[in-house]
Amino acid sequence: SSHHRFSRSVDYQTRLLYNLAYSDRPTGACRIAPALLPHSHSLTCVTEQNRRYRPSLPLGAREMHRRPAADDGQQAQEPYNKVRRITAAKESKWQRGDEAKRHIELPGLLQHYEKQSLFGRQEVMDTIERYIDNVRNGTNTDQNNRQKMMSCSGMKGIGRTSVLVKAVMLLGAKPHIKAHYFSFTNGTNLVNVFWRFLSNDSCLAEVFARTLLVQCSVPEKIASALDFECCIELLRSALGCDVDDTLLICVDGIANVKYHCMPGLKHKNLPVQTMSSLMREADRAKTKLAFIFAHIQQSALNEVTSESGRVVIPLPLPALPLDSWKQLLSLEWVTAAKRHPAIHHLILSCCGHPRALVDGLSAVQLDQPTMLGDGPNDYFLREARKTIAQHCKFYDQHSFMDETASKWFHPNCVLDLATLSRDGQLLELPGGVQMLHPIVLLCWAQQRSRSLPLANHLNQAYAVDAGLGPNTEKSLGPLMCHYEAVLRLALNKQATSLGSFYHGAEMHSALHAKQVVATVSGTFDVVVEVENFKDKRVTELLQIGYIVVSEDRVEGGVEYLAPYVEEGTKKLLVAAVQCKSVTRVKSWDNVIAELNAATKHLQSANMEFFSVIYTTTSDQVTIQKELPEDVVCYTASGLFSFTKKLGILRLHVMKLGTALKRQHPWLQAAKA
Repeated sequence: SSHHRFSRSVDYQTRLLYNLAYSDRPTGACRIAPALLPHSHSLTCVTEQNRRYRPSLPLGAREMHRRPAADDGQQAQEPYNKVRRITAAKESKWQRGDEAKRHIELPGLLQHYEKQSLFGRQEVMDTIERYIDNVRNGTNTDQNNRQKMMSCSGMKGIGRTSVLVKAVMLLGAKPHIKAHYFSFTNGTNLVNVFWRFLSNDSCLAEVFARTLLVQCSVPEKIASALDFECCIELLRSALGCDVDDTLLICVDGIANVKYHCMPGLKHKNLPVQTMSSLMREADRAKTKLAFIFAHIQQSALNEVTSESGRVVIPLPLPALPLDSWKQLLSLEWVTAAKRHPAIHHLILSCCGHPRALVDGLSAVQLDQPTMLGDGPNDYFLREARKTIAQHCKFYDQHSFMDETASKWFHPNCVLDLATLSRDGQLLELPGGVQMLHPIVLLCWAQQRSRSLPLANHLNQAYAVDAGLGPNTEKSLGPLMCHYEAVLRLALNKQATSLGSFYHGAEMHSALHAKQVVATVSGTFDVVVEVENFKDKRVTELLQIGYIVVSEDRVEGGVEYLAPYVEEGTKKLLVAAVQCKSVTRVKSWDNVIAELNAATKHLQSANMEFFSVIYTTTSDQVTIQKELPEDVVCYTASGLFSFTKKLGILRLHVMKLGTALKRQHPWLQAAKA
């Protein structure tokens, strides 16, 4: 087929030469290189400028011949030189095509991903298979007869590469389909190759196709002379494609081509423009060519739609089911999770993230082989989180979290979640639950715990959860105490309503609308312990802005006192917090009596109190009917909504899982 195209090209050049040579031009004829014309129509060229050309002219052509003017030889010869250069370039291109064919060698697939199972991703693979079937059947077009584009998106390590490699393996084994995997990821040098081929007048599809050949061991000098069609034909030939076979090219890491900068380059959004250019080539090839792209940002993939009106079939990759660790991890891990709460906490912090579960925990076991048997201490747990973060490529997140943490934990959540999701920073869990990856939060809290008060209390909250068990009710208080400290520090003394601070709780409308300032002390640690609430310092500590915790916790179940200042009156308002791991709140009269007994000696200081109760009950209906006016009460569903910014905790799985088994059945399934 390449010889046929070259023959047509030469015939076209020959006709062009004769039209120019035998036209009736007032300025005269020009020199024509005899090598550019077939021998049957060769021209005899005389070198002197004022001599007449004496070609073997066809009948009737001699009368059209004219003597060249004395002063226009250089000007007249220029078009022929251009034609000669074009023809020589065409000839050189196909010579290099043959040379490229001798060099081409298909790269091997990534063996690491070949061995991985399709656990939790079978539905994604079925969608890809239907897409390719539609391409082959000619039904993958929109109303404008353009190919629909399939795009795969998700945060780092969520499995984009695994899905593409598996697609190449499974679809490439089907009849009439050949598949090839191409990656712009950081482990290759292909981004730099792409940029070396790039210029302002470049066709981006052609630049990509040349880079594709370089991936297949073709030297850059040879690849640079080939156009898109020639490059694809060479790849089809190397893969053994028949004439009617469909070639699928899976392009991974397309976002990485934007990481470099060339001053004055007209291509401003290279990932989007490259995808658009390649899809236009797929339109021309119809059923013979298809692309699947992988990108962190689904919004960038959707820009292809806004730019050209092309239909994009999104393929977002959420986290694996939360209980998938029971199938993916070895029996050693499963057994250790039952024996050691900290191991279970570490597994839950992976949150169904494939790379964290498979690569990260495997590396942890290699680094700390005795941890599963003996259980981790605080040091081993910190090191394990660092190892997981490194394998998930989360090591560049500290500066991001410095700017994001306070906004993320702000009770009114001043972050743009759509932007975080677009940038691949949010982990998508079942039921539409979105969160920053807990490993990112944990590692940031560890790294900054000695310099930032918010990170300090966040780190302590996670430490409490790592030891939380099904029968350790008293651990719930310290966890909520440090979490409230995180929320207060994120607010930074901004006024808010109690309804906004305690979002997800049941309370009367008057209490919900009350405007307050959550005060914090100016010290590094905003939580302080006293022997009991009869301590004379309690009133002063509350006025300064400390959360005051009772060490003996004998005051009727009241765990700690949290201060607020009413907006307007500037009066001190104190929340008396109780934590109850119960299936139902039995008597509100007893709850109020316990509150009054615990704070009796403080009420003489004219401080106003209200009660906050964290419960694990699912009895929301009864609570709504009987709730007193000065009580904020959390049921299991509200408590999960309130604390899910921390990630999936043992609190959620061990204490709330049963209560939420209808709303979030995956919580109970992740129980150790």
